[in-house]
Amino acid sequence: MDLEKELNEHGVNVVCSKMDTIISVRIHGATGKRLVETLQLVDNFVASKVAKLAKSCEGKIYFDPCFGPNDADSTGMLALCKNGDVIPSKGGSQHQAKIIKMVKEDKLKWQRPNYASEAKDVLDESEDSDSRAAPDDPVFCEQGQLFTKSASSGDVIQGNLGDCWFLGAISVLATRMQLLIQVFWREDQYKQHGMFVCRFMKDFVWHYVVLDDRIPVFGYTNNRAGKPFFARCSDPNELWVPLIEKAYAKLHGSYEALIGGYIDVALSDLTGLCSEQIILKPDYAGYGDDPFAPKPGEQAGDGFWKRLLTYKRNGTLMGCSIQPDPKGNKNIVAEGSAGQGLYYKHAYGLVDVGEIQLEGNKTQRLVKVRNPWGMGEWTGPWSDQSDEREKYDAEIHRVFKTVTRQLGANVFTSMQLKRNVNLATEPQEEVTDVNQNDGTFFMSFDDWKARYTHFFAGIDFADEWCGLRVEGKWDETSNGGNTTKSTWINNPRYQLLVKERCHLYMSMSQHDPRGSAESGIFPIGFHICTLQEVNGNKFEVKEPPKKAAPYYRLYQKASQPGLCNGTLLEPLPPGVIPGSVIPGIDDDGVPQPSYTLKQAVTVDLVIEPGNYCIIPSMYMRTNKDTGKTNMGRFWISVYGQRPVFHLEGGQPIVEEEEMTDFLSIPRGPPVVPGVLSHAFKEIVVPGEAQHRQFENLKDEMLAQARAKGIGYREAKREFANAGALRKTDFKRRMMNLGFKMDEMSDEKVLILFNGMDKDKSNTIQAEELLECFMLDIEEDRIASVVPEREDEEVPEKVNQEGILEVHVVGGKDLASAEIKQHTLPLLTLPSLSFSAKEALQHGTCVLDVLEDNPALLQDLHVAFLQALHPTDAVFHKRIQELVTKYKQPKQKANPRGPKKKLIRHDTTPVQQFFVLVQSRLDMLAAAAGSNSLASPTTKEKQVSESRKPFNWAVIDSTDSTVRYP
Repeated sequence: MDLEKELNEHGVNVVCSKMDTIISVRIHGATGKRLVETLQLVDNFVASKVAKLAKSCEGKIYFDPCFGPNDADSTGMLALCKNGDVIPSKGGSQHQAKIIKMVKEDKLKWQRPNYASEAKDVLDESEDSDSRAAPDDPVFCEQGQLFTKSASSGDVIQGNLGDCWFLGAISVLATRMQLLIQVFWREDQYKQHGMFVCRFMKDFVWHYVVLDDRIPVFGYTNNRAGKPFFARCSDPNELWVPLIEKAYAKLHGSYEALIGGYIDVALSDLTGLCSEQIILKPDYAGYGDDPFAPKPGEQAGDGFWKRLLTYKRNGTLMGCSIQPDPKGNKNIVAEGSAGQGLYYKHAYGLVDVGEIQLEGNKTQRLVKVRNPWGMGEWTGPWSDQSDEREKYDAEIHRVFKTVTRQLGANVFTSMQLKRNVNLATEPQEEVTDVNQNDGTFFMSFDDWKARYTHFFAGIDFADEWCGLRVEGKWDETSNGGNTTKSTWINNPRYQLLVKERCHLYMSMSQHDPRGSAESGIFPIGFHICTLQEVNGNKFEVKEPPKKAAPYYRLYQKASQPGLCNGTLLEPLPPGVIPGSVIPGIDDDGVPQPSYTLKQAVTVDLVIEPGNYCIIPSMYMRTNKDTGKTNMGRFWISVYGQRPVFHLEGGQPIVEEEEMTDFLSIPRGPPVVPGVLSHAFKEIVVPGEAQHRQFENLKDEMLAQARAKGIGYREAKREFANAGALRKTDFKRRMMNLGFKMDEMSDEKVLILFNGMDKDKSNTIQAEELLECFMLDIEEDRIASVVPEREDEEVPEKVNQEGILEVHVVGGKDLASAEIKQHTLPLLTLPSLSFSAKEALQHGTCVLDVLEDNPALLQDLHVAFLQALHPTDAVFHKRIQELVTKYKQPKQKANPRGPKKKLIRHDTTPVQQFFVLVQSRLDMLAAAAGSNSLASPTTKEKQVSESRKPFNWAVIDSTDSTVRYP
């Protein structure tokens, strides 16, 4: 039977692209014997394709027709740069400019290695003079091997490409030799043809990438060999690092496509493991609960340390990075110094963790970190040259010499063991010799958690864990937007049935657009709600009343008593995940995961048995530039410690299938969670069509308002003190704002009015309309908070390899001198921190003060005013309009005229400005207290009462930062 037909019968979809050099395989939830058969068929299919490519060479060395120099691209520019040698109209990248210059000057070329195992160089078999190296020409690799020994994290050296996020991932991957071997399909079986095959997972599809062994090299002369221009191994005769990097670049179109990224994404692509990112410090995008917060009887960080030890034991791959303070200097470049040998926006591999014994029966927690540069290390306590390291070096060797883990064998490693791959079974030993320049170093756990801001992981769950995955999509009818939208419940819904208390790990991923012309990723999130039965045969998404008090801890204190006693109904989605408050295990429960502009969102929890609903959502329902509904695919993966859960539409996750003995096929059906014996009940959501119609019209109204220059400030002026509005009042005031008759037809007004009339009183409060404008601005803010990526562009290295020698030939009148550079303190005005509502009020007051006092614009700099709300584009535009309208050009003073008399003022323009703004805010707060339109909440009262006038006396001559009391 034809292999492709057999694969289809086994539920496998195969797509071949780029002249059959990329083979994409999607395996649908096979288990047990069926999975083994399926993987063998896939292996045979790939082998047939690779053999066909090898035979097509007709005895010559294989040349990749799609990546590297070829007939249509003689220099391989399209593989090096995403636009080749064509510079875009808006200008090319630094990477492209550097590559074009080097290629023109003949300082960069593609070269093949010589292999140690071949009596005759493989190049001798080729008759192509363009690729053949002359017999006497030096080659960057004379005795090449895929692996010269068991790989280690110290093998990876970064080159001239900003992909340390990817190299940091393979540095960590090198500590799991079995997983590293899996990346190379059939290892180096085809090297005699100059061919290798690497395997990656993208969007839960396995991609087999066929490539040749030509590597870009530089630094060569007629009598000196060059070295790889991009990543390389520390041993020049080892090839696995440049080949993995090249294959990954080919999968995404070019080397340039790899600039900037996240370690967790790379770990998932390399292994198929579930990725995780944890924000370790507040104020960074995506930060949730404090990961170091102690539980009763513990110290801060104990829980996270236990997580690291568990991850190490299970073979989880880990990494970390340091990002600049979001409230600090915005101009920090990639690889800028973060102090004591560490660097900002640079990806590090977290290789190992452990505890050593100190004197006095004390212990010290240490983490082992790897810099992909192969140099540049921590210089603080426990660093290579520290007193602590020298004193306890023997103890460090004892604990860290061998990386020990409790690992089972999944089906992929089992297939390789069946082929007797010796490398996959060798014990691994990490080098811990003191070497200041090898890029691997130790830190205390306390210093690590004080310095690093982001933690990444590719989680390898323990053998007893299992998983289910379901694929879904958002389209015009199923994209309900974020939780502030009435259509949020219209998002796709997936039932989750948990039969017994269980430890679950849930992840939602979206499509990765790297290397494609598609738009970027979207802010995404998912929420878990309770399902309650309706009439015995249907479900409704609804939270039960009178839950335990910790479930309501995230709500305002004033509303918590009513929620506890059932007089108030809990809104959807609940703040704390249902079933996660478990006395003695998690007394506070687990908050819902936050919306984040990343490829994946995750949550880790222990959950009680029950019926639940997982609702994935995009934060941005519509594209504000086009007005069209955002669409995209997503995947929900649920991993469980025991097979006691069922996910609607879920299929077993192949990567989590463990088989300790490849030849022993389990009898009977495998014990995995799956589809229930009876169908899932329907979930009832009343009013879906009406909600969608209202949100569509509301988005249309806000888009028209933006086009007309109508924002929150203009709407507030029109609707201030308007009280309860009827339809005619609402329509009249909207037309006063500038809307036309056809834009506010009776039919549209009715839909908008009914959507905002939540209590069905035939009136709406003006505050509800203003809330629409406020949320629209908040959407822009959330969408603009892009997490920093590691390695945007590669700057010149701060540290370079080599020895600097200075020879003093002669001198005269020499004297030693100590020079100190003094820098005057820089006065900085950090942006004020407000809630969304307070920010809008503050911005409105600022604009009102400037319009009423245009003379202030003569003395206040526009950059200072815009810095008050640095992410609010509408606010910046209004400031610029006021400056253009009122600010007069300064006239040159007449040098012959009378001197202006100096007058001592009791205030400065800045002080006067702040006083006027604060008085406006106080007036608003006072008005809000007596206005029936919106009574202040307890939280707003506390904020208002705690505000004090700005005090310039807090500026200390030794401190360069203004602090607000």
